[in-house]
Amino acid sequence: MPDDYQWHLDGWDRQAGRAFATRRSRGAELGENRADWGPTVYIAPPDFRPEQIGSTSIALAAARAAYFDESVPPNANAENELSFPSADAVAEFVRRAFVGSGRNRGGGGGGGEGPTDRNPPQSPEGERQENDALWSYLYDAEELRTRLQGTRTVSALPIPSLAQTFAHGVREEGIESGALQLTATLLETQASGNLDVVWPSANTTLHRAMVELQIWQEWLQRPDDDPRTIRNARYLWDPVSALIELPVKREFAGNNASRVIATAHYLCSLPFARLLPQHVEYARFLFNPIYSSQYPLYTYAAFGMPPDSFDRFGPMFSWPLPAYVTGKDRAVASVGALLMAFIASPARVARWSGATDIVLFAAALLASRVEDRAAPNWRGRAAANWLAGSVPTHVFSEDIEALIWEPERVREFA
Repeated sequence: MPDDYQWHLDGWDRQAGRAFATRRSRGAELGENRADWGPTVYIAPPDFRPEQIGSTSIALAAARAAYFDESVPPNANAENELSFPSADAVAEFVRRAFVGSGRNRGGGGGGGEGPTDRNPPQSPEGERQENDALWSYLYDAEELRTRLQGTRTVSALPIPSLAQTFAHGVREEGIESGALQLTATLLETQASGNLDVVWPSANTTLHRAMVELQIWQEWLQRPDDDPRTIRNARYLWDPVSALIELPVKREFAGNNASRVIATAHYLCSLPFARLLPQHVEYARFLFNPIYSSQYPLYTYAAFGMPPDSFDRFGPMFSWPLPAYVTGKDRAVASVGALLMAFIASPARVARWSGATDIVLFAAALLASRVEDRAAPNWRGRAAANWLAGSVPTHVFSEDIEALIWEPERVREFA
């Protein structure tokens, strides 16, 4: 077999995450099945590990019988067929394109309905934002991408040492920022009247996720003068005050910070999307200066639900995103869709303001365990563990990266 042979796709089904690939000459006809070609492999979920099969004739038969593209791009030739340096690189391309197609899944239409001037929250006063494992990963990937652009002969480079890169975890502050953005968006969407129409299960499931990660518990226990309490309350003030229709418009005051947090928690813990008048009245009461610190913490037990007992992934497609995220790609309307988009193309999504912090929140939820809660930075380590097993293992040339992000074609049924 000639040394210059690369790996090429013999058949690819983006939606199902399946593909055949052979190490062969570029633009070759599969029917030739030449003796000097290398092995043919089959790639499929959930592992996306190349498995060697008999010959290209199997790939050719499958491509004609199912929803496989017979070449990539269609009608490829010796000048433009996509080439990969290894079977692992092909498998990573198939995985990322398959996951990326999931960003079109789920309910919801336009994400958050908040004011157009809202931006992601700033760091609490006096806290400096440190670079973390995700920043290091994105930096290393960008360095490799720059190196790749300088060559015409290599289409992919592996990203080394993912486990080592993510060993020390990610920023807890990033996870808290993601939770804060989602809480504000939920309240804004509720105030706009779209929550019960478009995102009916968002309240209950996002509340459970926040309690699972111990975020509400920490927010409610912090004192008024904690910089994080003031930052969080200031960020939530507008959607909270709009939702409960305070009779007199008030400006945010730092000595009200704990009451703002308690009111937001109450509004987000109700197991339904539409507020009744008595709920609004009670929420207004929480702003009263005589508010007691004994405000009850609503947890799973309040709804008769045991802890750590819910699907952590599916509900993410019912959580709306803020408008400054959905404005980057209207197909990415939910947290689940954003997570899929990030795995498909981290470099692209990392440029969206506030998006990576929401991804960190979702990653922490997916990998956190009750028994780890006593460990330092347990949420950050959980998020890092999930990312280490999910982020791309290769960077690709621009044409391949563009194909990964390309919207899926609608299938035509006979």
